Amino acid sequence: MEDQTEIAVIDTKQFNLPEPTVFKEQMEGAFAKMYEKIDADLASRVVDLTTDKGRKQIASDARKISTLKVRMVEKAGELVADQKAIIETVTKTRQAMEAEFDKRRDAARAPLTKWEETVKQIEDRAKSERNFMLTIRAQSVDGVLVADMTGSQLEALQDSRLEMVFSESLYGETAYELGALNRSTIDFLGAAAIAAFKAEDEAKELEELRAILAENLVQVARAEAERIAAEEAAALAERQEAERIAAEKAEAERKAAEEKRIKEQAEADAKARVEAAEEAARVAVAKAEADAAALVKKAADDRAAQDKAEADRIAAEAAENKRREEDQNHRRTINQAAVASLAALGMSEDHCKAVVVAIAKGQISHVSIKY
Repeated sequence: MEDQTEIAVIDTKQFNLPEPTVFKEQMEGAFAKMYEKIDADLASRVVDLTTDKGRKQIASDARKISTLKVRMVEKAGELVADQKAIIETVTKTRQAMEAEFDKRRDAARAPLTKWEETVKQIEDRAKSERNFMLTIRAQSVDGVLVADMTGSQLEALQDSRLEMVFSESLYGETAYELGALNRSTIDFLGAAAIAAFKAEDEAKELEELRAILAENLVQVARAEAERIAAEEAAALAERQEAERIAAEKAEAERKAAEEKRIKEQAEADAKARVEAAEEAARVAVAKAEADAAALVKKAADDRAAQDKAEADRIAAEAAENKRREEDQNHRRTINQAAVASLAALGMSEDHCKAVVVAIAKGQISHVSIKY
């Protein structure tokens, strides 16, 4: 049976719609003929605007043209609606057609897709195993260094590698290469496990030695601590005894110093009292002497003041007596002159004296003597 590589081809011409250009030319041609007929009819008409009939004819022609326009617009709308329905039908049919073709395309490619997925799984599996074993050879497993893994962990990892089988069905052309790499990895893990077990034994022995050494060090440290504690206790007792003796000596010295201070203070107080008494007596004597001198001086001053006052009084009296005597003599002279003047007028001496005395005493109104 021959392989059939050709797929049946469907003639799509049966689904063709009128070309837009052809349709446009048909429509424009039809409308052009309609415009020409309207223009010819209007040009052939002769109307008289001066008459009512003529004006009505023009209005009627305009209405007919408007009515025709409305009918054409409605027809165009119907054509648009028909075209929209056709477009919607074509769109839905195209979408269904795309889905059907995609389904058949995927069915046609399914064997190849399955084969590619199988090949990729084999390649990914081989890559993962290769990377894992190369990582082990690089001294690391899942981020943990091989040197940090225990012998049991390495041994378990070696056992898991021993159970691995690299068949061509699972790993394809890389099966042999991976098998060889796995065998070398098993040898590497075995050597690493032996080294780890040895290191663990050595570490265990070292830990036991460290424990013994630590125990000995503990005993030595305990004995040393007990010795130091005993020495510190003895030193503390000696220090406390020395402190007690020093305290008693200091107390005795303090008491002696206090007694000496009290004695010296008493002597100083007594001396101060004597000196204060002597000073008070000296001050009192000096004050008494000063008071006596002040009294003597005051008495002398008072006496001198009295003597001066008495002398001033006597002098004042003498001066007053002299002034009075002089005034009396002056008045007498004036009065005698007045008496003489009156006597010259023919009055008797007694009458003249009586008039002058009356004038001097102010007994005569509007008459006075100027002394």
